[in-house]
Amino acid sequence: MDYSQYKAGCLEKLKDFLTSEKKRPVLFIGSGLSQRYLQIPDWKGLLDALCRSPVKMPKPLEYYLQSTGNDYPKVADKLKQRYFNYFWEHKKEYPGYLFSETENKDIFPDLKSKCNKFKLYK
Repeated sequence: MDYSQYKAGCLEKLKDFLTSEKKRPVLFIGSGLSQRYLQIPDWKGLLDALCRSPVKMPKPLEYYLQSTGNDYPKVADKLKQRYFNYFWEHKKEYPGYLFSETENKDIFPDLKSKCNKFKLYK
């Protein structure tokens, strides 16, 4: 198999996987590329935008960074629970399948649609 066949096969597998999933991926492909061409914030910028969104975190980002020792994934986990609660409080605004007992709570938040709705990206 040559490289072009290998590449085509990999792309087909990726496309099949993304098509079969019920949620969209959030790709962190390097802050330089995403910030320069798409005006998407870096990790810290995204967490800050999520803290300032209409979900209204009780504390500013600095609080969460300090309480986790600047561990961004741990901050994201803390924010995720607040978003989970927000979705359930506003469930009439979102598709019903999100609230099925068979759905994993990790479906919340769908960051891309949430960020677009709250205009967190430029």
